[in-house]
Amino acid sequence: MEAIKNDDKKLFGDFAVLACGLDEDKQRAFLSIAKDFSGDLKVVFAADGSQNKTLSELFKLDDLYGFLKPSLMPKALIMSGFRQNQLLEFIEKVKQSLIGFELMAVLTPISVRWKLSDLLDELKKEAEEFKRRRENERDDKKSTT
Repeated sequence: MEAIKNDDKKLFGDFAVLACGLDEDKQRAFLSIAKDFSGDLKVVFAADGSQNKTLSELFKLDDLYGFLKPSLMPKALIMSGFRQNQLLEFIEKVKQSLIGFELMAVLTPISVRWKLSDLLDELKKEAEEFKRRRENERDDKKSTT
């Protein structure tokens, strides 16, 4: 996993986001944040049934695909085609909005071929591993004090 830098390098893919697991109110709020960030940003919502599609298929869908459709998936955001400095700014705006995405990822030349369900499973595993590491680090600090 490569760290995102605060520079102008463009990341893989077209300028778009894929949002999963949001109810109607959160979809409306997220759409407002995304379009305020850039009117050119394509926003796709992963509706139930999208789990078996590849990310390539999902990112080819039209802007606003799946808007206000039910999505019982984990709250996840997959971002594509941002410049690195834009991505950092966008993530900060999303975090401030309290939408509550549990999982976030950037589309890569490898992940673009994955089914959405496989990516979400992998992101959940990574999140659990990071949580476990943080807890272990906290426990280690407590035992040395």
